[in-house]
Amino acid sequence: MQAGGAEFANEAELRHWKSHAMVELLLEFACSAMALEHTTKALTRMETLHAVTYEDFQRAKKVLAERKAAASCSGSKPLRPRPLVTRFSLPAGAAATAAALPGEHWRSAQ
Repeated sequence: MQAGGAEFANEAELRHWKSHAMVELLLEFACSAMALEHTTKALTRMETLHAVTYEDFQRAKKVLAERKAAASCSGSKPLRPRPLVTRFSLPAGAAATAAALPGEHWRSAQ
């Protein structure tokens, strides 16, 4: 029962992040000229967003936390996090468009 509860919490965290990322994606699209290239970009980003798994999400959060800790220890300016899914294997065709995903949505899920 404990493991099931943890899985449910993990799924809820991932859904929260995906919902937030999708809202931002749709707001960005709604403010665009909605030309064909904007539509194509939005659809590609949606497909990439739906392909993200909880493991990808957790690995990205860990990498970003490590970067933040390393930057605070060295006293240097923190690095800007890269988009979430560019560090992990993606479904065929999605890797080329992974850079189109917004990169700072992970913070809202913390």
